[in-house]
Amino acid sequence: MKLQQIFLPLTVILFGVSVALADDQPSIDDLLAPPEVEAPGGPPPEDLCAREPKWNWEEEPLNPGLTTAEQFRVWAFTKADRNRGRDLFLLGLMHEYGQGLRKDENEATSFFEQAAKKGYARAHTRLGDIYCGRELYCLSALSYHSAALQESPEAHIRLSRLYRWGLGVFYDPVAAYQWALSARELDKGTTVLENFGYDQYIKSIEDLITDAEIVEGEVRAERWMKGFFPANVSCRQDEE
Repeated sequence: MKLQQIFLPLTVILFGVSVALADDQPSIDDLLAPPEVEAPGGPPPEDLCAREPKWNWEEEPLNPGLTTAEQFRVWAFTKADRNRGRDLFLLGLMHEYGQGLRKDENEATSFFEQAAKKGYARAHTRLGDIYCGRELYCLSALSYHSAALQESPEAHIRLSRLYRWGLGVFYDPVAAYQWALSARELDKGTTVLENFGYDQYIKSIEDLITDAEIVEGEVRAERWMKGFFPANVSCRQDEE
């Protein structure tokens, strides 16, 4: 009887300890997931998701010879081809900036999504900016990658920044360096990279990685330019 009085409470205690230990054990998914690494260098810049300033319609290559808001409105309702990615993208811009159409970001996003489904690269990039601003970084990375496949330097540098700060994708400064290098290769005398402070940005990445990793990034960028590139982007599990 005395032995039972001693062993029964001891059994209960040991059982409780075993349950507590089991609760602390990592799951299979936790064991298989890549380790999360905090991006050094502080938080991402405030303009990480900043879109371009007020659209300059007169210099926009897509502008079909229009100047006034009324002309844009007439074009939207009478001439815009809603089966053409270029026109759908322009309609999205008109809604985004209230140029000839009601200013409405939801409508703008809808038109950008339709244009993206037609394979229009600039629509993918624009969607990436919108998703980034909403902190939907995985969707942002996927959109930028779709545009990157069409050799958009804007998409390459934006995707680089997501890898640099581990947003939507796992922190990977070598990948950030690779995408930044390929952006430079694709940029053909435009001001795209200047707007991102490219020289200072790529120097900040080089300060994070070793000489061997710099070479690795250069090799990856060269392979990309030759057509050897990953078919998709792996999002972080917490942002799928």
